[in-house]
Amino acid sequence: MAALNATKATGEGSDAPREYWKTQFHAEFAPPEEVKAAVENGHLIDVSYRNDVCPSFSTPKFEHGEKDLRLWVHPASPKDREYEVPRYAVTYYDWTNYDIDQSELYVGDDIVAAMNCLFAESKKRDADKA
Repeated sequence: MAALNATKATGEGSDAPREYWKTQFHAEFAPPEEVKAAVENGHLIDVSYRNDVCPSFSTPKFEHGEKDLRLWVHPASPKDREYEVPRYAVTYYDWTNYDIDQSELYVGDDIVAAMNCLFAESKKRDADKA
């Protein structure tokens, strides 16, 4: 869980969430304002990594060793995407094997629908744990 809690910027007195996508990807990969706001408010964690095809954002509530929920954000322009895919995808991500669970929960171009799916699934998972 230590790696997941390392979401705050290092440096003196800084509590700003890290924006890994900025250091791992080019400007055309910028997430929409809805995602930036969710990161700023602590509802998502930027877990982007340069070896992935696009930035990704995780829900903060999951235990180490379990699959986390992941929102993948491809570039806004289809011509900048590595594959012919919609802009957003919601999946589970297996940290143990560094692999995407192939059961995609959402794939499409509507950020509101993608985030609704992500947070509904997160709430369902939390309820199942209780």
